[in-house]
Amino acid sequence: MSTPSTRPTSAPPPSTLAPPAARNAATEAATIFRLPEITSTNATSAAARDAWRVFVEQSAGWGKAELVLWSYGLYAPAARFSPVAEKDGVALENLFKSVDARFASRIVKTTRSRVLGELASFAQPGRARAFAERLQAEGAVTRCIDAHGCVAYIPSPNARSFVDRVLALVAADVLSNPQDFAGAVMCEACKGVTVGQRRCCDGVIADAS
Repeated sequence: MSTPSTRPTSAPPPSTLAPPAARNAATEAATIFRLPEITSTNATSAAARDAWRVFVEQSAGWGKAELVLWSYGLYAPAARFSPVAEKDGVALENLFKSVDARFASRIVKTTRSRVLGELASFAQPGRARAFAERLQAEGAVTRCIDAHGCVAYIPSPNARSFVDRVLALVAADVLSNPQDFAGAVMCEACKGVTVGQRRCCDGVIADAS
């Protein structure tokens, strides 16, 4: 056990209709979240990847104690910069108080299986991007920018369930580092995650079929 809308009937007058590029830029400016000056997008991206990889690679056999440690030690730091966390904090205090140990183990097992399934599906072209964009549309991921103008994505702690919180970490990583998810990300032989690194053994990369 490891510890860790409808179209208007008529167009507005030309003077009030902004060009598409201007409208898109205005929308992005309104929805992007600016990170604290001392925080970089490299740091937020690394935090998200560390959190989901530790969960996927070490959570087999976890119980309530390990789940709580992971939530406070890795998940909370990865999610603390989101607008929701900035306003309300990452609410973990009451998350596990009413959860018994057996239920916690089931949560871990179910979530790990779901995440591994999603990662395996990334072998299909475009699947990783579609997955991440769906999570973003659901509000589980937030676009952010740092003081140097670098853009990345961070998980939002207002995800509806625990599994969505873990999936949001993966989605934030996919959107922040799409080059690392251009192909399959799991080894077929040992089921190890190979994101951003060489294959972990002599096995071939896993196919989702």
